Amino acid sequence: MKLITFERNGIIDFGVISARDGGIVRLGARTGLPSLASYLAEGLPAAADAASESGELSLTQVRLLPPVPHPEHMFGIGLNTYSHLVEAGKPRSDAPTNPMVFVRFGSSVVGHGGELEMPSDVTTFDYEGEIALIIGKPGRNIPVESALDHVAGVSCFNDGSVREYQRHTSQVTPGKNFDASGAFGPWIVTVDEVGPLDDLVLTTEVNGVQKQRLTTDDLIFGFAELVSYLSHSVTLQPGDVIATGSPAGVAVFAGPYLSPGDEVAISVEGVGTLKNTVVCVKSTPRQG
Repeated sequence: MKLITFERNGIIDFGVISARDGGIVRLGARTGLPSLASYLAEGLPAAADAASESGELSLTQVRLLPPVPHPEHMFGIGLNTYSHLVEAGKPRSDAPTNPMVFVRFGSSVVGHGGELEMPSDVTTFDYEGEIALIIGKPGRNIPVESALDHVAGVSCFNDGSVREYQRHTSQVTPGKNFDASGAFGPWIVTVDEVGPLDDLVLTTEVNGVQKQRLTTDDLIFGFAELVSYLSHSVTLQPGDVIATGSPAGVAVFAGPYLSPGDEVAISVEGVGTLKNTVVCVKSTPRQG
């Protein structure tokens, strides 16, 4: 099933994509639940039945938001592919012994079709195509062996980065959290539909040219390891997002950086394609 959050006429709702006609079956009103995260927490009541109905709205009638607009926790994992490690000038033997974790804020991502905002004083705006895991069942101290039981589904993620701010200190948070610098969507595909999680393929295109390709055997820390590791420091909650790492081909090493008007398309086989266009927003140059 494909689960979405959307806005129409100023009202935010969530729903499932109809398997019958590709429209949207609204779930908020019929369940009385306030958000897709709360729906995940309830175990997706009657989702399969809803997906078999005809859509009430078409995708052209709504604005897609990040599937979980403001998750309680949203994690990014740095240098989590061997290909990205090597392009950064490090041998495979220098792979980290623990995941390199940072956080992203809900304000830093837009949905499918949303504009990626590049501040006018920035010159190093980068894309990073990633596979996102969305938590469906809460848990703390989750064993690796059962970690994937806590995953509700998969989505596409653009871990958009402002590299010059990322390099200011050893802490990457500012460079990873410019408003509307990344993207998440277009929907969550539930694990029963997406297929084996160890056999996913991701590609990133900029203006129709492929820049990145990821197979899951490129990951240094696999999906189950990441879920387990993160659950040792926080209680993972339904709707939490884990962006699992980007492969080789990012602009900081392969060039060029993004410019206004560029279109970034991130696709995961069995999930879909997340498309966004870069726009320039006025920014006051930083002093000092």
